[in-house]
Amino acid sequence: MTTPVEDTSAGSAERPGRLATALRRFLFMGVGVVVALLVVEAGLRLFRLAPAQGIATVNAKQYERVPGMFAPNQRVRDLQKPALPYTVTIDSLGFRGSHFSRDKPANQWRIVMLGDSYVYGDFVEDNQTLPFQLQERLRSACHDALVINAGLGGTTIVDQAFMLQRALALAPDLVILLYVFDDFENLGNAKSSWELFAENRLQKSRFPLSVVYPVLRGTALWNLALRARATRLNRDGETALHQAYARDSAETTTHLRNRYGDALVALRDTLKAHGVAFVLAMFPAQSELKEASANLTWMERFAGTHAINAVSLQSAFQASHLQAEQLFLIPEDGHPRPQGYSIAAEALAERVLGSLAPPSCK
Repeated sequence: MTTPVEDTSAGSAERPGRLATALRRFLFMGVGVVVALLVVEAGLRLFRLAPAQGIATVNAKQYERVPGMFAPNQRVRDLQKPALPYTVTIDSLGFRGSHFSRDKPANQWRIVMLGDSYVYGDFVEDNQTLPFQLQERLRSACHDALVINAGLGGTTIVDQAFMLQRALALAPDLVILLYVFDDFENLGNAKSSWELFAENRLQKSRFPLSVVYPVLRGTALWNLALRARATRLNRDGETALHQAYARDSAETTTHLRNRYGDALVALRDTLKAHGVAFVLAMFPAQSELKEASANLTWMERFAGTHAINAVSLQSAFQASHLQAEQLFLIPEDGHPRPQGYSIAAEALAERVLGSLAPPSCK
């Protein structure tokens, strides 16, 4: 008896056809996604809903090569707030401002300014930031003064202590730390900014993001995603902090002040061990122009009892008799205007030149 043989020729002929159809569908879907993304990208740019450029921080290789925290050699027109456009220049060492030599010249008076976005200079031009304006005033008496802008937005003292360790390689003669009103609150965040910088560095240094990142960073979609992520992290941190305050406001406040105080003393001791002078400058918020807050008062008292050379800029703002709207970018934003930084620079230069300038500047 003959065993029947199944005819598979028809099925074999159909398989290539089904595969081709699936590939065409996949291709059409891919093209559709790309077109949709391009349309969204065009819309974001056209209606200025997100900037197409942003300042990039260092990747893993750059982190080992430069002391600053920004990718070297950038010049970006920052449009994160269309009503407050400004240009940012990042030098070859990863700091905001003009290039300077890594090796300090023999006669240079080198100053590193640490702080958050008040030091970095959100929404003002390069020559309007506090470090730049301070440098200009110092140079009236000391031609070789250099003020390095080591500001990092969203940071507080624990992050700035890490930044200091990197900046010590630049052989500063003086370090100025700028305290602002939200430094205590930022200590309550679940993750420090320095940890977030490290995660960002790792992610964009790994394949495949390491390959596509140079393209992505120049898109509005990417910068919108970064903004959304930052907003979420800030909201989560604020929620956690508010919950902590709700449980026991006095206990939380004491805890955050103690953390800041411990970090401040450690920073003072680190600089003393390296023979570097130290000044703590306290920049008042809008609400502190007329009357110091409890935190600002605590800071002044703590500095006085721990042998920390400190200057409160509140009296300089009060002496100017200017309104908050003339000193800060309200209502668009709460950061200082160039005029606010100018008053702060004048007061800070007077303190520094009066007690810490080298003999050649006096």
